[in-house]
Amino acid sequence: MTDIFSVAAKKIGKLPPALRDDIGFELLDRVAAWHDLRKKLTVGIADIESGRVVKLPSAASLMRELKRRHGKKGR
Repeated sequence: MTDIFSVAAKKIGKLPPALRDDIGFELLDRVAAWHDLRKKLTVGIADIESGRVVKLPSAASLMRELKRRHGKKGR
């Protein structure tokens, strides 16, 4: 364990059990989210390297399209 994580674990260990459980669930959710993001990045990088990536529109053309689709009526 890193020093920071060890200090945090000791402080969390002194909290009431229900609060420790809440913190534990939040931590597990965060770790799962990081694993999911890492997996998506790995797939994305592999797609880029293999040339399977579809070119994204420019920011300007994307904004025009969004305004066209979702702009206020009557302008």
